[in-house]
Amino acid sequence: MTKNKFNAGDKVIRRTEGGFSFGARGTLATVVDCRPSGMDVKTGDGKVIRGTDPFAWDIVVPAVPAFKVGDKVRFTNKVQPYWWFKAGETGTIDEVNPRSGYAFGVRVGLRNGMLAFVNAEHIELVKDEPAPAPVAPAAPPSPGKSWIIVLQHADGVLAPALAPKKMTSRSQADAVAKSMAEKHAGQTFVVFEAVASAATVPVPSAQLQTL
Repeated sequence: MTKNKFNAGDKVIRRTEGGFSFGARGTLATVVDCRPSGMDVKTGDGKVIRGTDPFAWDIVVPAVPAFKVGDKVRFTNKVQPYWWFKAGETGTIDEVNPRSGYAFGVRVGLRNGMLAFVNAEHIELVKDEPAPAPVAPAAPPSPGKSWIIVLQHADGVLAPALAPKKMTSRSQADAVAKSMAEKHAGQTFVVFEAVASAATVPVPSAQLQTL
């Protein structure tokens, strides 16, 4: 016999064929007593196998829980319709492996402090939505300035609109020109800044009327 590598309470699985007396390969059991040269294990049906060789068994590594305390979860459509919590509701993992026989205890709101006891198939992780990207503030209007957008033909001839819309900032004009170019593939739109203005002011005249 080899030196015992287990401790009382360990979950083990039979790795070699042992027959009826020592357990078939794949038998699950719990170590109940350890000795330098052997051990006693208890199977799930209550049968105690005494004096078995530790070399014939492997430790059962516990599975890592799919969820942890503090995780926000949503109940799936696998919850029973008669349970007090319903599919689609959300809660927070409050306990892992509670004594209820279920894998998780989920606290749902403030319902009298009650926990919803469920297994992994009854819940799904609720991931935090990413924060929206910050929106750059619009450029403030430039006092006394304006921009217009003009269509430029392939031969360089400009074709302004009859009443072009005035933009109050260069960034606004650039954005609109880019948008128009995307909507009208193959056409070129040019941004012009108004740098001067002129106007004709009519001179009032007086006419004498003979009485």
